[in-house]
Amino acid sequence: MTENRPGALDEAHIAKLRALGGDAFVKNLWKMFVEQTTRRIAELREAMTAGDRDGVVRAAHSIKSSAGNIGAGRLRELAERVELGGGEDGGAVGEMEEEWEGVGDASAAERGLSVMTNADEDPSRPTAS
Repeated sequence: MTENRPGALDEAHIAKLRALGGDAFVKNLWKMFVEQTTRRIAELREAMTAGDRDGVVRAAHSIKSSAGNIGAGRLRELAERVELGGGEDGGAVGEMEEEWEGVGDASAAERGLSVMTNADEDPSRPTAS
């Protein structure tokens, strides 16, 4: 189950991804997620500033999809709110940006990759931090 705390990743989802393609697959997916979502957040901000509702919807939709793929449930939920509201729910936009800071910053990326690697090294070790 996806935790509802900032920066939370659904560890069961990560485990399923690992089972599908191994640790290297998950690390590559994580790297692509961080890179693409960083760009999409910037696009979302630019679209908000320009009053480009379609641009907001496109960027939020992309973030929603990527977050769902990696198991960042709260980020996915917030991106969906932004997408459905066309960026008019400023609270959702702010919450989404805060959530992204928790998920996308370097320490979260390192923590996520460390958790994934540790679980592979010793399955009896907890996978949560």
